[in-house]
Amino acid sequence: MFVPTNIEETRHMLSQAWHKHRNGDDLNPLEQQICSVLNAHPEYHSYFESIITLSETDTDNPYLHISLHIALLEQISTNRPNGIAKVYQDMCQEQDPHDVQHLMMQVLCEYVGYCLQQQKDMDEKEYLSFLNQLPQMAPLTT
Repeated sequence: MFVPTNIEETRHMLSQAWHKHRNGDDLNPLEQQICSVLNAHPEYHSYFESIITLSETDTDNPYLHISLHIALLEQISTNRPNGIAKVYQDMCQEQDPHDVQHLMMQVLCEYVGYCLQQQKDMDEKEYLSFLNQLPQMAPLTT
């Protein structure tokens, strides 16, 4: 399970997994998943190969991006909220799985932001209802 308690712990865990992978060390299942996601994002490798501090001009946060992939993959693997695995599998019939993850991560981010703005708890059924709208909204890739 992916439960870091702070930003630095998250960055350390992600970087440590990448270093172990690069050195050919044995990886636990979470580290394997982290490295699988990182392999799909070569544009982020430099952040994990050495300690690079994000600047205020960076438009993307590789640590957040990889963490969102891991969180979403955990939701899918545990099917929580109930039905998320089917949404993912159905969308993957028509689109690249990595692209589908990005679409679903966008919904996750927007929903978390909405709940924070409204000062309300996340509701799994409401979150799933937004995810269920994705197949109708998402463009097909070829």
